[in-house]
Amino acid sequence: MKNQLDLGSLIVAYLIYKVVGNVAHLAQAAHINSGNEWGWTMCEKDGRIVKGSEAVGHPTGVSLSVDCQPCGGKPVGLYHTHPLGSVTPSGQDIREMRRLGLPTLCIQVPETGETACYHVGGKIVKKIS
Repeated sequence: MKNQLDLGSLIVAYLIYKVVGNVAHLAQAAHINSGNEWGWTMCEKDGRIVKGSEAVGHPTGVSLSVDCQPCGGKPVGLYHTHPLGSVTPSGQDIREMRRLGLPTLCIQVPETGETACYHVGGKIVKKIS
């Protein structure tokens, strides 16, 4: 079925979630006081999730380049912050993920450290963490 979540995407998303737990402190340390959204491309390389391109935006958005250089690998998702917000993806977040064809979106509220990851596939948006 087109809207069915595939196991491979969920496994990659779970691995991303585990890695995000290790790198989420970077967002807190570097950007908690900026009040601006910050994000990076999550790339899969040799079975690991590595950080691709990153960007700092403005209080209500960030424009990310879906790029895994110089680390190499394949883009599998995006990670970004919602300062003073929630870990729930916005309509814009979901539209962008679908437009880009990436399966995984992770969001962190830097002030609290709360982080959630979602599988975005077809008409389904499923929280995986």
